[in-house]
Amino acid sequence: MQFDHLQIENFLSIGEAEVSLANRGLMLIQGKNLENGGASSNGAGKSSLVDAVFWCLYGKTARGVGTDDVINDAAGKECRVILTIKDDADVYLVTRHRKHSKGKNRLTVEHNGTDITLGTDKQTQELVNKIVGSSESVFANSVYAGQEAMPDLPMRTDKELKALVEEAAGIDRLNEAYKLQREKSQLGKTRSGIAANRHREARYSPSGTA
Repeated sequence: MQFDHLQIENFLSIGEAEVSLANRGLMLIQGKNLENGGASSNGAGKSSLVDAVFWCLYGKTARGVGTDDVINDAAGKECRVILTIKDDADVYLVTRHRKHSKGKNRLTVEHNGTDITLGTDKQTQELVNKIVGSSESVFANSVYAGQEAMPDLPMRTDKELKALVEEAAGIDRLNEAYKLQREKSQLGKTRSGIAANRHREARYSPSGTA
């Protein structure tokens, strides 16, 4: 699974931007503030570019900015971020809107050109988590660290650290698979028992007596 393409519209300090992320490896992002030449690269949108990925996936930035606060001040509306995710032959388009004329405030997902958005944003968010393979907490603590938002792992409790490690390692999914397999095995034994009982009943019933 890889992030392939990022499209940004009116998000934080960015008006419009498109970035190809496919097969880029390690990237250095530099910026130039065209509104304030004395600010060098400060306020040029470097952090906003990366924050856009986090917001698109989870609905807030790593710095905790969410709701209408993510909308570009100059635009005041029409905020949208589209992230293209590729996983072998599967192509997903995750789109999050804010005060958008078409998308309203919705989170939508497409799979190979087909809309697979679920009934509520909460349900669709769970779908996004499955596609990415991690929750917001795991992503923030093991994949991405935003400006002034470094993971506070030393401050985590043992229980929280255990949950993060298990989810990051996929242990939760292994436990779920084990549970499903155990249920299937139990169901198979039950069906075998029912079939055996029916066989015995048929064998010793008057009509089945030799």
